[in-house]
Amino acid sequence: MFDSRDPVLIFVALFVAVVIGHGAMIGTQPAFFTELFAGRVGPTAGSPWGMSSRR
Repeated sequence: MFDSRDPVLIFVALFVAVVIGHGAMIGTQPAFFTELFAGRVGPTAGSPWGMSSRR
């Protein structure tokens, strides 16, 4: 695509690569992040700190 020196083809190729790459990354992150923390750590673990910082 880059050898064609056509800006439209280059843009389309980069756009498709970013869309597919972003989808693959976002699709696997939730499973990866759940494995990082123990079961006792939940999605509301930062809520008490967030609520106390608003005062």
